[in-house]
Amino acid sequence: MAFQQRNNLLQDNSNNNNNSLSPGQLIHNPNMKYDCTVNQKDDSTALAPNIVGTNITGDVNMSLHVVILQNVKNEMKSRMMRDSEWILEGSASKSVSLNKIYTQLFIINDETIKTVLTKGIAGIGKTFTVQKFVLDWASGESNQDLEFVFLFPFRELNLVEEEKQSLFDLICVFYPEFREARQIPECICNRKVLFILDGLDEYKKVLKFQNDLLSDVTKEATVAVLLVNLLRGKLLPSAHVWITSRPVAAGQLPSEVFIHGYITQIRGFTDEQKQEYFKRQFENPEQRKEVLHHLKSQKSLWILCHIPLFCWISSVVLKDIIENQNKYRKMPSNLTEMYIHYLLIQTGLSHKKYQVEELNMISLLKKRLSIPGVITCISKCTFGYKKTKLFSFVHLSVQEFFAAMFAFQEFLSGKQDSLELIKAKKRPNSDLCDFIKNLIDEALEIKNGHLDLFNCFVFGISCDSSRQLLEGFLPSVCSRSSDDHREVATYIKSLKRKGLSSERCIGLVRCLVELKNQSVLEEMQELLVRSQCREPLTPFQCTLLAHQFVMSDTKLDEVDLRKYNMSLDGLQRFSPAIRRFRKALLKGSSLTEQHCEILTRYLTSPNSHLTHLDLSHNALSLSALKQLSTALCDPNCLIEILNLSHNNFQSQDMEQIRDELSGENVNVRVLDLSDNPLQDPGVDILSAGLQSPNCHLEVLKLSGCHKEGVSTLVSSLKVNSYLRALDLVILLLTLFSNSISMGGECGHQPGLDKYFVALTFDPQTANEHLYLSENNTKVTRQREKQQIPANDQRFDKCNQVLSLQPLIGRRFFTVDVIGRDVHVGVACKGMQRKGASDAVCLGHNKMSWSLCLSDNLCEASHNNKTVPI
Repeated sequence: MAFQQRNNLLQDNSNNNNNSLSPGQLIHNPNMKYDCTVNQKDDSTALAPNIVGTNITGDVNMSLHVVILQNVKNEMKSRMMRDSEWILEGSASKSVSLNKIYTQLFIINDETIKTVLTKGIAGIGKTFTVQKFVLDWASGESNQDLEFVFLFPFRELNLVEEEKQSLFDLICVFYPEFREARQIPECICNRKVLFILDGLDEYKKVLKFQNDLLSDVTKEATVAVLLVNLLRGKLLPSAHVWITSRPVAAGQLPSEVFIHGYITQIRGFTDEQKQEYFKRQFENPEQRKEVLHHLKSQKSLWILCHIPLFCWISSVVLKDIIENQNKYRKMPSNLTEMYIHYLLIQTGLSHKKYQVEELNMISLLKKRLSIPGVITCISKCTFGYKKTKLFSFVHLSVQEFFAAMFAFQEFLSGKQDSLELIKAKKRPNSDLCDFIKNLIDEALEIKNGHLDLFNCFVFGISCDSSRQLLEGFLPSVCSRSSDDHREVATYIKSLKRKGLSSERCIGLVRCLVELKNQSVLEEMQELLVRSQCREPLTPFQCTLLAHQFVMSDTKLDEVDLRKYNMSLDGLQRFSPAIRRFRKALLKGSSLTEQHCEILTRYLTSPNSHLTHLDLSHNALSLSALKQLSTALCDPNCLIEILNLSHNNFQSQDMEQIRDELSGENVNVRVLDLSDNPLQDPGVDILSAGLQSPNCHLEVLKLSGCHKEGVSTLVSSLKVNSYLRALDLVILLLTLFSNSISMGGECGHQPGLDKYFVALTFDPQTANEHLYLSENNTKVTRQREKQQIPANDQRFDKCNQVLSLQPLIGRRFFTVDVIGRDVHVGVACKGMQRKGASDAVCLGHNKMSWSLCLSDNLCEASHNNKTVPI
């Protein structure tokens, strides 16, 4: 609307000092009313009277769109605040204020961030986090730079999936208040709005990012097409999108979605937050003490308590058991038993209304009955002219528990044909062992892991202790499950060499925990006491080993990963256990940027015990060093002793170390940077960090600096009052240049690195049983002979091969050995090649020297003389 000054419409009455209007002073116009109300239609210009004595001069422009949008926004906020302020914590019979429930929120505060994915396992608090965000926006507490926030739960999007509609129509379906603003073209197109898509794992459709492009907000399409184009930024490019999901379902989102965004993860409660939660739940100190003692004594339960939902279920179950001692005498010891107790308690609350025979999942769903704590009516949704009453399990994990109960009931009743999950693999007269093995095979074939929790419940329900608790719910059987479980455990061990992913390995370990089977875990315990593993641990063994350490109640001092002979994949799976140790030795582990990212995640864990970290001999990249420096500056990182020697750090790399030493929260007191070619420029950069008032370093080890670098360090000592020890190895090259060979092109390297040489095997000398691979850097002995041409250089009887590069002067090389009875050494070029006499065998003649590695023994040989080492 435009208010324009028109002096000829109103005459100045100089005899009237009041700023009042009389009808006689206005030119009559059908669009004007005498109470000065001005109407405007169809974007026309309205003529308004000039009010005498005001400060309005010239043209004044005001749009009714602003008023309409503000009214719509206020109405939306009011309703969203009512809907979000109180939530159901597990049970429909009790609501609590959302502000009283702890959640860690991710706030969009960067203009460049368009899409954010928040991942989290079942019950970790994704929906709570979303509701808290919406509540803060609707109540004006935060995020007021967002003009509109639209929350679309996927479970409700399922109900409108088949209907084609535009994005505007979809918004109006969920937010009827928005209909008033629908006709305003720029209502959301050029404004800062946020779409929250909550619970991707609950969506029945698969998002196909190969669909046609859609950029018109008024064009109709299916909900899936609308969502895909919204995520891709084709529809409403200015809009922000926040999507939550379980990790498995998030895998369907392509990386292109996050080019201008990133991924976050909800980690759940720390140990302190767990205790605070139960403190609020149990006001009686004696009850609280008993509950915490039981949960901590069952390590698997205490770990699961990082999930807020499990904390709530545990508090309901344990409170009932404590207050009704005659009802349940034994407290639950694993996840399945906790859910069984929860089911019994909740159905007990409803026994006045429903008979026991009616407590069947299918009949409940058909009748749409509402059982507090199990099935509840969560909302009444209005979609157009249709009104739908929406029922849901209080949580998806409860639904998965019921699904496992149903599957096990069908198995016991001999109705396996109804289970399409294992129908194709069912054998005649199959027993419990076959049933569980079929479930394992099916779960391993499904890469997204959505059967993992279901399988855990099936494993747990199959235990005799669980079946006793479920008496009356499941058909009674006379056989005991222990024999079947032993066979299942053996079957799982046979799967450990099939290249299982990390997630599948963890899923199998959790299944074993639910079985209460100790055979595989005892096998790993034997592995822990060995001094050295001869063969590399499989990924599954690494996962089991990590599980053993995490579950241990003893204080763990030191872990040396070389002892367990882990591959890089195995290291990744073992990483969660590293934080349980005080000292971690990762020397010479060939750590990559990816592995450093995994490691730093546990360095910054609130539950980390690590104070000593050895990362020497790793040749860390600059990006890996940046990740490490960021982790060391985290308040949760407790590292005090850090060994970074022999990493080939250059002068410019010291900028990261300088920033680390200047950090406010850094706890490092001892830093070893020896045998890195820092040179004086690198020492100068490092000295700047030493002079920072935040630097509390007490011991520093360096090598490779000259007089200028030493002078800079001495200046730093005058400023840094904490530094009490400086260990320097100064290279005075001029003194030794006449007597020591510096290793040619490697002479600039510090320490022994200057003598290192990378070797490759000579294919012309390899015996027929020796297979070369990885660009001739790896040799493997096989029983079958190769069909390769004979020549004078090849060993024809001895399984030997020579290097292609000659060794001249002072040199050293490294060899990774897998297996037993391996001989490594050096030989003169003139050593004989034909036959199997001492003149040919390495270490049996004057022309060669060898080290023999067998079991835990190491022997050195030369000229047929052997000395143990």
